[in-house]
Amino acid sequence: MTDYKPFLTVSVRHEYYNTHENALAPIDVLPEGETALLLKQCGMLIKAKPGVIHLIADPALLADLVDLINDFHLTFFLISQDPTLRSMTNMPATFDITNINVSFAQSATLSTPAENWTNRESLPQALTHYDHNLLGVLNIHIPKECFTSGQKLLTVQFNTLSTYWKYYFFSLNAKPALSITCPTDSLPDFTEKPTEQIADKTARVFLSKNKMPLQKVYTTSLSLLQDNKTMIKSLPFPRSDSMSTIFIDGEGHLTSHIYVS
Repeated sequence: MTDYKPFLTVSVRHEYYNTHENALAPIDVLPEGETALLLKQCGMLIKAKPGVIHLIADPALLADLVDLINDFHLTFFLISQDPTLRSMTNMPATFDITNINVSFAQSATLSTPAENWTNRESLPQALTHYDHNLLGVLNIHIPKECFTSGQKLLTVQFNTLSTYWKYYFFSLNAKPALSITCPTDSLPDFTEKPTEQIADKTARVFLSKNKMPLQKVYTTSLSLLQDNKTMIKSLPFPRSDSMSTIFIDGEGHLTSHIYVS
């Protein structure tokens, strides 16, 4: 009976998806065609689910193959069906595909950020069928001397966007001395700005002093106070579909707009 052992595990994490510690991102790791063929020729099995792929192999077979292999090169595509993920990912405005290159020459455990961004027009024509679901191309190099050295672990880390938070409050025009507070002081302070007219309604406006990373789950809360008395115990948090660039001190900044009736 074949005794399969872990050969390589690739995990993908995203700062936005923080529902629990070490939460995996809704990103599939798919082997490129030639890589899939190579893995099959080496007798490796693939176990995958969103956010992770495991390659398992027969150590005895790997030992037999080591003399036939110079360096082991694998390519994987990072694919996501989540329509909000791209809008929540920190990436350059004009580039939307990360091209990641890693080598296990120095360590069997690696962690790499999603960087080296490029645009999809620069990719080979063969990748165009992934359309806007393609987030990245991952190239892995395993030197010959590391081929049979046990399990290799790789974590790819995507970072979330950070935005200013802008709250709009309606029906509060007569309420003086309003303030937004966070009980744990883990979220930014807010300052009140001049009122704005939105859909023929007057809104009281509060803008955060700093940018904050967007997250799927927040572990604290924001409250609206009037003269230190709670008016709204738990304010809504930013949504992925309500962001735009506004100018603050003459510079454009990505801002989340949060409307409270």
